[in-house]
This record gives sequence, C-alpha cells and structure tokens, in this order.
Amino acid sequence: MLPFKTQQYPTLGTLLCCCLLWGVSAAPPRPGYFSAYVTVDENTLYIQGGSNISAADNVYTQFYSLDLTQSWNTSSPPWIEATTVGPFPPRLRASFHSISYSQRRKALNFWDMNKLPAYSVGFHLDTNKWEDMPTPPTLQPADVRVCKAATDPTTDRIYIPGGASKGMLVYDPSSKKSTTVAMPPGRDLTNWSMYTFAWNSMRKSFFLFGGMLSPGQPSLYEYMPASATWAPLISTGSVPPILTGSCMVSAHNGTKMLVFGGSFGLTVSGTLYILDVPTMTWTQGPGSSPRMGMVCSVSGDYFIVWGGMSWDNGATPVPLSETPILYNINLTRWTSDFVPRGKETPTTTIITNSTAAPTEPTTPTGSTEPGIANPVTGEESTSSSSHKAVIIGGSVGGGVFLILLTICGVCLYRRRRRTQQQKLHKLMLEEPTKKLQFRIVQQPATDATIEPTFYPTRPFRITPPTTPKKSKQNIGDRSEKDRLNSPTHWNSSHSQSGRSLTSLSTSTLATSNTDTNSTTKILPQHIVTLDRFPAQRNR
Repeated sequence: MLPFKTQQYPTLGTLLCCCLLWGVSAAPPRPGYFSAYVTVDENTLYIQGGSNISAADNVYTQFYSLDLTQSWNTSSPPWIEATTVGPFPPRLRASFHSISYSQRRKALNFWDMNKLPAYSVGFHLDTNKWEDMPTPPTLQPADVRVCKAATDPTTDRIYIPGGASKGMLVYDPSSKKSTTVAMPPGRDLTNWSMYTFAWNSMRKSFFLFGGMLSPGQPSLYEYMPASATWAPLISTGSVPPILTGSCMVSAHNGTKMLVFGGSFGLTVSGTLYILDVPTMTWTQGPGSSPRMGMVCSVSGDYFIVWGGMSWDNGATPVPLSETPILYNINLTRWTSDFVPRGKETPTTTIITNSTAAPTEPTTPTGSTEPGIANPVTGEESTSSSSHKAVIIGGSVGGGVFLILLTICGVCLYRRRRRTQQQKLHKLMLEEPTKKLQFRIVQQPATDATIEPTFYPTRPFRITPPTTPKKSKQNIGDRSEKDRLNSPTHWNSSHSQSGRSLTSLSTSTLATSNTDTNSTTKILPQHIVTLDRFPAQRNR
C-alpha cells in the first residue's frame, strides 16, 4: 500500500507508476538456448522462448524485443518486453522453434516442428494481436527435427527445410496455403536438423549450412526460389567444419554471410567465419566465448550474439550470461558499444604500397595484430595509436590544403575581374577622342580677294570684277550681269546652302558662255579642284 494518496498527488503518483512499468519493461530476458529469433529490417531483434536446463522450469514463454535504432552498451541493452492482446498461446512455452517475418502483413509467424503435432501461430506487430494459422502438414515421429524458417522478401513466402515429411515446407501468407518442395536430388536431406538457414539479398536465394545428420561436404547449399532448384556451393579459404547448432546471418546487403558458434563432435566452437559472397571465399575472424543454440542478428556494421549454451570440463551443459556480445564487421574486432546504422564512424584505409595485392589476414584467438583488440584482454596494441595519429594528421592536413586552395581561387578571380574592369574603363575614356578625318583643299592666295564658285565635277572659272565694255544690249540684261559679277553678290552667294551654290555656278557658266564680248582672264590660281573622298570615288 502506498504511504500517500495518488488522488492528492497526481503528478507524483503518475511518476511512480511509470517508474514501476519501466522497471518491468527494462528487465532483460532470462538467459537460455535455442530461443526463436528474427530481425526486422535491421531495426528490431525479436526473441521468444528458450530453455535453461539449470532451472526447475527450464522452458520459457518470454517474448522480448531489442531496439537497434539507438546506441547502447552491452552492460545495459535496451530490452523491451512485448505487449500482447489476448491470452498467450500455450504452445509457445517452447524451445527449438523458429520465427519468420511477413513484411506485407507486418506479422511474426512462429513455427514449432520439434513436437507433434506441428504448430504455427501468427502475431501482428501493428495491433499486438495473435492470429491462428493453418496446421502444418502432418509429420511422422521420425520426422521431428529442429527446423529454421526464413522468408523470401520478394514474394513474402516462408520456406522451412525439412518442415514437410518428404521435403521443404513453403507457406504463402496471402493465400494461407502450404506446399512441399523437394530437397536436393541425390541427397537425403530430409533428416537434417539443427542446421542454419538464411536469405541472401545479393544472390536472391537461400543459404543452408551445416546441421546434424548432414550428408557431409559440401556443407553449404543454395536454394533459388525463382527456378525452384538446389545447388551445392563450392567455396575456398578458411572453410568452416560441419557445425551443428550454429547461426548464419546476412550482412552488408548480402555481400557477407557470417557463421558463428555451433559444435562439431564434442567441441563447442566460438569461431567467427565470414563468407565473401562475390568471391565465395571464407575468412576466419577473431574468436569469442564458445557457444551453440544462440540468438544472432546483424544491424549495419554490428554482429550481435545473445544467449546459447556451452559445456564445462565435465561435458555438462552450462547456460551463458544474458549479456550480449558485439562484433564490428568493419573494424574486425569484438566491442562493447553498439552504434546504429547511419551513425557509424567511417573507417580510413591507408595504402602503403600500391603494387601489393590486398589480403585478408586470418586472425586467431588472442591475436595482438595492430589495430585489432585482443578478445581476451579487450586492449588494443600500441601500434594502433600511431595509425590513428597518422589518420588524424592526414585529415587535418587535407582540410588546411582545401582552405588554402579556396582562398587562392577567390584572390585569382578578383584579380582577373579588376583587370577586365580597368581595360573597359580605359576604352570608354579613349572612345570620344576618335574623330572622322576629312580631306580639306584650301584655296590658294590670289591677287584679288575673290571667293570662288565651286563646281564639284570639273574646273571652273572665276570672273574678276572688271568693268565690262558698253554695248548695245538690253539694259535689263546688263543690269543682271552686273549684279551677278558684283562683289556683293559673291559674298551673299557664298553664305547660301550647297543647293543654291550649285544653281548659281550653273547660271554663271551659262552667262559666261553667252557673253562672247567680255574679256575674261583665267589665272592658274583661280582653278581649284575639289577631290572626292575615297568613299565617294568608289561609288
């Protein structure tokens, strides 16, 4: 009973209730082995059930999710207990079962082929409600096995090798119907159990590896849904042995397949094997604590392992801690801090010899290779710090060089622009001084101050103002001639326009031709030639 009334203190009561609910949801799941698990879009890891042989109640109904969109440390992973609507299915108090994800229906499908009759049920993530599913095809007691379900995301169909009596079970969530597909010809794979099975997005196919009662090498097979065919995969490098109870997940968009743990004979493995899918080459990574029947997941650059079991010196099964372990694929080392996708620190590769071919060294357990943490002590070797210093120094130097290059570019641009402006200003100042040049023919000096009459086509006469002889001509005619030859008339006619000047010259020449009695003396200085401009002569 609370020592105060929540009605009087609503804020404090609400806070206390939230703290109690958070304490319940933040409690980690109990450690177990062979729990069912699946990862949705590399954002959320779901686990359900499992077993712990050291406890009185050795089978769990627990249902948890792990948030992979936030950063966390292995000492306090963000586990959340799933909230369900309606009664929890009693058949899900189980282990050795599996989960598949239907993307179109946003549902988790649970499959239990380890007990008879076979069982399946669905859980909708958007409504938190359970959904009954059709009962899988009837299995015989000899067909009971530990199976692994996986989904083809291109069709949303679910495939379970050995899920049918004589082959592989295929379930279509849209039609809710099941069919059976044959296993590889020439190989009796229907008795395979505790294998690992995963989708590869690069090859658009399923990879099946290892398992109990497997037919031997090769231990890696591929199933292609598009052609409904099986084929063995031939691989090279550090090929893993035939493992039972291991896990296999796809990473980096299907370019990598990671296999971890499992047992071969009486030996439990803690070795990580990485398959490069384009070259089908295996490499061996640093080891960790040996285990089998664990939960595995990948999100971004991190490989996540939780739970499982191992054996002690007396060959007694021992459950492992609930603390997960993490492996950084890019840094090739085990770590304790998880960073979600899009927030990983980019890595820098230093090439010391361009002619040397790149190799992927095999790092055994407890290695002290530079830049890789010792999985036993968790410490880095001393030479890794020098590598980091070189990387930091190179990054700083490159940034300074880019800044200087930008400044030089701006200065050069401004200088060129200023030079162009100066040239343009100089041209604008010199433009008004340019004038058209004209040819001027000046009149030579004469004895008498007489302004000539210009005729632009040929030489012309200038009649001096002499007194003509008397004649018997009409007075009117003489008066007109006197007026034309007078100095007053010359001054007035010179001030007229070109048109009047031409008429006057024509009149004067005509008068001169008709006047045969007058005495006219033409001096050389009175003959003026007016040259046309070159442009006029060319017309």
